[in-house]
Amino acid sequence: MFCVNCGHPMEKGWNLCPKCGAKTYTAMPPSAEQNYPEPAPFKRNWYWWLKLLVIFAIMYVFYQFLISYGAHEKQQTNAQNTQAVSVGVPEQTLFLRTMEQFNEKYQKADNEIKQSAIYRDQISFLKNYLGTGEVSQWEGKIESIETTKGGDFASVSIKNRHISFVTPYSIIGDRESMIKIGSAVYKQLESLKVGDPVIFSGNFVPDDQTGFKERSVREKGFVNSPEFVFRFRSISRFGSESISMPEQKWHAGIIRHKVVASHSNQYVSLDSVVREFREKYGSGSSIGDYIVFNLSVQNNAAKKVTAIKGVASCKNKAGVELYTFEVKNNRAIPAGQSETIYKFIKFDSSNDIHHKIKNTKVTDLEIEWTLQEIIFEDGRKISL
Repeated sequence: MFCVNCGHPMEKGWNLCPKCGAKTYTAMPPSAEQNYPEPAPFKRNWYWWLKLLVIFAIMYVFYQFLISYGAHEKQQTNAQNTQAVSVGVPEQTLFLRTMEQFNEKYQKADNEIKQSAIYRDQISFLKNYLGTGEVSQWEGKIESIETTKGGDFASVSIKNRHISFVTPYSIIGDRESMIKIGSAVYKQLESLKVGDPVIFSGNFVPDDQTGFKERSVREKGFVNSPEFVFRFRSISRFGSESISMPEQKWHAGIIRHKVVASHSNQYVSLDSVVREFREKYGSGSSIGDYIVFNLSVQNNAAKKVTAIKGVASCKNKAGVELYTFEVKNNRAIPAGQSETIYKFIKFDSSNDIHHKIKNTKVTDLEIEWTLQEIIFEDGRKISL
């Protein structure tokens, strides 16, 4: 016990402090009172801390739910897109356009890490888009026709833009993809030559690493100038009078042609013109019958041509003009390579001119092309 005035020790029963003489009563020492610990804030407010913890826990669970839901939705969307791309027979125009985009991105990439990423993206596209690898009625130009000694097997290379479709170099690696003497494709090749425009069908050959077999040793060749190993089922000249196709009929033929401004051939030349008639072509509101002109344009210049413009006139044997249309191309044509420009004319059965263009024999038609403007990669423009 202690004096409440000076803190001097006291005994039980003492009413006066022997030190200060103050009338007092026993109590805890001041030092003890000062050092007595206050309750911790957490202990005083444990209920509010608990509520805050519960709120944070609920927010975290909700956040995780949003993340997982978003990832699931993205996965579902990607799966739907992949499925949509893979359904049906692959369409060549989209295939060529997409492969060109990979090629352009690869050339513009400023380091090999980015180039390898583009390489992997192209493999993913091939696997998703080509599906089983079966294609029908694709177009190209004969690049080479070769045979083994004695002619027991033939090999062919067909090119469209920067992509080649080829049979193997020898029967050792892939005998099934070689073209055997006596087969239907072998007989078709007998009447073809290098430079002929053709329509072909068949299969890409599967490969575990790249999706489909391709000859290039380095990834640069795989992207810039791929040579896909191909099993040809049929190869037909694009100029045959009638070529049967699944779900539509084609009547095609090569038209005599000439470039009016002859001096333009030093820059761009017109290699061939093909007239087609496509029945029930297109989709949705655009479905219908079409007269199609396919103009194969060759870049003879030393630089890449980024755009050309001109006018083509279709005339009959007597020189009477039947139809005139604009020829434009904004797709880059590398030096020494060619590009096919398509002109679609929706067939009107009540239009006499359309009937004349469709029904006149290709041997009695002629295309005159007047080249008006050429734009090169460096921005140089030539007006003719």
